[in-house]
Amino acid sequence: MTRRSPLAAIGGIRGELTGKMYLTSAAGERPTVVLLHGRHTSCAGTGANPLRWPCGPTQSNVRSYLGYEGTARALATRGYNVVSIAANAVNSNDNQLALDYGAQARGQLILDTLDMLGKADAGTAVSYDDVTTATTSAPSTTTTRTLDDALVRATTRTDQPAAASTVTAASLKGRFDLTHVGIMGHSRGGEGVVSAATLNEALPKPFGIESVLPLAPVDFGRMTLPDVPTAVFLPYCDGDVSNQQGQHFIDDSRHAFGDEVLRSAVWVMGANHNFFNTVWTPGKYPAATGDDWNVRDTTSTCATTSPTRLTADQQYQVGVSYMTGFFRLTMGGETQFQSMFDGSVKPATTATPFADVRTMAAQPTSKTKLVTDFTKSSSLVRTVGGRHGRGLLEPDRSDAAAVEPVLRHHQGLGPGAALDARLVRTERPRVPDHPVPVDRSLHHRPGSAEHR
Repeated sequence: MTRRSPLAAIGGIRGELTGKMYLTSAAGERPTVVLLHGRHTSCAGTGANPLRWPCGPTQSNVRSYLGYEGTARALATRGYNVVSIAANAVNSNDNQLALDYGAQARGQLILDTLDMLGKADAGTAVSYDDVTTATTSAPSTTTTRTLDDALVRATTRTDQPAAASTVTAASLKGRFDLTHVGIMGHSRGGEGVVSAATLNEALPKPFGIESVLPLAPVDFGRMTLPDVPTAVFLPYCDGDVSNQQGQHFIDDSRHAFGDEVLRSAVWVMGANHNFFNTVWTPGKYPAATGDDWNVRDTTSTCATTSPTRLTADQQYQVGVSYMTGFFRLTMGGETQFQSMFDGSVKPATTATPFADVRTMAAQPTSKTKLVTDFTKSSSLVRTVGGRHGRGLLEPDRSDAAAVEPVLRHHQGLGPGAALDARLVRTERPRVPDHPVPVDRSLHHRPGSAEHR
């Protein structure tokens, strides 16, 4: 459905409810993960499109939501239901019409998707009005489409039809556990998932969002996020969000709320912005883009000819392995993945021995000792230097052997590395103590259904 409801904070524009479902073969209500792509070209092909969305009659819809197939299928084989959703209507209008560049619209799109899944899970009829925009030559029309209509239409449309599926609206009853929800957003979608988690808390009956993963995100609004385990993935050779502003999500939130949740910054060396999504990768999709790193760079470690750069396939596999691991840790309680995200060791997976991944993690508030917050004069802070090579921060080292910096790089910063004024003991952050039982014996090929 290309124009089913008004977009939040983008006045007068109706957006799509389009995506692909990856359904586990495990029975009953299952934990649910929603994946949201970022800002990429919405329509490809020739011809003018003055309305920007939907695509013109000579154009095709660029289905960026298909680009996370590896992560979606990996989670589905482990007992999760996954829905990867489209945000092309937002992408087509955010810069022009949204003061927040689409953050609220993307967040609300996730919540609308969860609401739709909740109705399907309850066996309630799901339908939306697809409303066209009036033009000088044609009036606006309204077509009511049910979820079954959308599932069938996805396989019969002329623009990139999906494979036939046996999934129906009735078969989705009792399938989605929305008290256990994880969300991933790429690029502007990264800010979108933080927005979704924030908007969710204002709902009369919030969904159970318990894991948030911004991937190469923007952070235009400098949002903070309390009480939710968060992992920000930061590709070191990001040529799009080159200032790595997504690090703010960790830095701005880690001491703001006094909570105990895991917050991690996962730096992927040699990775660029685009290649976590196959639709944005050359040779993987007809309307793909290219390497976003500066092609004129021939000398840095991020140069496209540098041996430290990951190939597109290698980068994609890092995304699959680490995104899957984070959701299985924070939603499924599978603690074998904790060391990948708590900064205690150099992270590694059997599928990515080639990868150089560096993790920093905020420590639990209850295990953090505040030395000074710099809000008033302190004997611990000197305003003049003493010897060359010494920093201005001179904390009391009387218990230095018992404490470490709040952020521990996997290569080890040592007890004297003052990343900030907070020194913490070395206990690991907790993961949720209400894990969802996950059937680890599942190795069935998941079913899939695409709906539009």
